[in-house]
Amino acid sequence: MAIGERVGAFGRNQVAGPELLGRCVVRAAGVGATHVLWFDECYDEELYRYESSREAAERCTVLVSVGTSGNTNLPLQNGNLAVRGGARLIDVNLEENPFSRLAQSSGGTWLQMGASQGNTA
Repeated sequence: MAIGERVGAFGRNQVAGPELLGRCVVRAAGVGATHVLWFDECYDEELYRYESSREAAERCTVLVSVGTSGNTNLPLQNGNLAVRGGARLIDVNLEENPFSRLAQSSGGTWLQMGASQGNTA
């Protein structure tokens, strides 16, 4: 079951607490582990949507990055694929990062703010 299916609906103004984290944990061999990629593991389609995310990045017209460091392989690959395909990259992040630099160098936008600052609805 995907994380989104375990978490369920999550309201825009709802605060994430410990109960939500518990629903985001992947259980493997009886051990709980967050859905992360460790250094000795590889991206795959089942857990990380490796191929489908790359295909979507190549076809998108706008890619919005919110709060990521941009220092991990797959997200950075997808940002570069999107920009090479002509997409506009919008990065929302307090800190300068590879996505903010890519956005600025490719005609996109870096919104130097926290994700919640841009949420006015």
